[in-house]
Amino acid sequence: MRILLVLALFILLSCNNNENFINKIIDKNKISIINLNQRPISQGEVLSEFDNTFLEKYNFLEKDEKMLLNISKINYIISNNKKEFTRISLPIYSKDNKFCLLQVISFTQKEGYSNIIYLFRNNNNNWNIENKFESKLFN
Repeated sequence: MRILLVLALFILLSCNNNENFINKIIDKNKISIINLNQRPISQGEVLSEFDNTFLEKYNFLEKDEKMLLNISKINYIISNNKKEFTRISLPIYSKDNKFCLLQVISFTQKEGYSNIIYLFRNNNNNWNIENKFESKLFN
């Protein structure tokens, strides 16, 4: 029973950390989030955008977890235009916690369609954009 309680607490805390991390990243980097979808982009979908050389260089390991975002904890704009949307992945950390990937797919009337994967570098727990990749896939 205690093991289940500890496991549930760990899951709850890890979800909260994901939402806090996402909030910090979108605020710091002025990433627009409109009509956020609760179902995140899977880790497998994000990592499939890269070849093995990239994944090995940055020390990423594929482990696909089925999770939902608690969107009530993420700062985003609600638009009356239901055609506008944003879908994001959960943060995907490298095994050594030096890098993180975050994919943001969005559509707005003003900007059109965007599908970007951000690579962040951890600099003493200050995550900075190392690179941005336009996704090859139209999701």
